[in-house]
Amino acid sequence: MVVLADAEFGANEGIFLRAANAGTFVFVNGNYTAGCCIVGKLMPTPQLDLSHPYIRDDSGLAVSRGRVQLRNCSVRHHNTRFYALQSKFNQSSRTNYSKEFNGPGVAGIEESGRSKINVNTRNTDVTVRVEAPGPGPCTIVSAEFEADWSRAGDT
Repeated sequence: MVVLADAEFGANEGIFLRAANAGTFVFVNGNYTAGCCIVGKLMPTPQLDLSHPYIRDDSGLAVSRGRVQLRNCSVRHHNTRFYALQSKFNQSSRTNYSKEFNGPGVAGIEESGRSKINVNTRNTDVTVRVEAPGPGPCTIVSAEFEADWSRAGDT
């Protein structure tokens, strides 16, 4: 599978081309030297649901009493073209939120960076998902939540 990856292809940008694979060579009919192409295998949309964060004590055990109120989630990436951060809420009264990252430059790949999404709810009331549709590379290095914690009875 070959994808015409940048705007230099004009209206053909993002078109998938069938390719013949012969070991270390990939053959595609036509002249596609005008810009950047991505060669790869078409796969289902990869997605990762981050686990719910919990406060831990000095011994590493989860603190089960109290309230953890999440503020936001930051995701650090490396050699990445595109991904979307989504906050999916358990309550029907809240609207799910999504934020997309698009890499800059000719091939649209950023060497390293960070993206942040607002969450603003309890730790058990939301799932943060990282989804990377499309053929470009996506490497998530780490995820970090900013939160407040209050003891049981203080909530």
